[in-house]
Amino acid sequence: MSLKGFTIIDVLIGMILSSLVIGFGLTAYLHASKAINRRMSMMKEVNMLSELRYVLTTDMERATEIRKEDGLVKMIGNQHRVSYQNSNSFVLRLVNDHTDTLFQGNMNVEYFKDGESLVNLIEFRAGSWSFRYQKDYASVPLIAGYGH
Repeated sequence: MSLKGFTIIDVLIGMILSSLVIGFGLTAYLHASKAINRRMSMMKEVNMLSELRYVLTTDMERATEIRKEDGLVKMIGNQHRVSYQNSNSFVLRLVNDHTDTLFQGNMNVEYFKDGESLVNLIEFRAGSWSFRYQKDYASVPLIAGYGH
């Protein structure tokens, strides 16, 4: 009676082929995982910038004047006082005793002043993203009188 089975060569070839298939599968999984993590990181950054953009736009619309004093950008309006503090890694929004961190990451902020000490343009740059916020002081009397 003769037993038929796999030779040692057959087993080695099977192991090599299985190892190659598993290696390709693992490599594909790792590349897909890295791509998903990069995408999630980018989406998180976009969401934080969108939140910053919305809050800053709202604060600028409410403010009757915007000044830069002591490293803070102060937005002052009727019953509305907000300060922003910026560093290279975050933007803080200070309202009364409450502080919000609106963005974490590398960001450049430039403030442009008109002839007075009022800030009329704020520009944020974070990586390839760039946002400009401009304050039109000609409409301030209209905003200040709105609702009275």
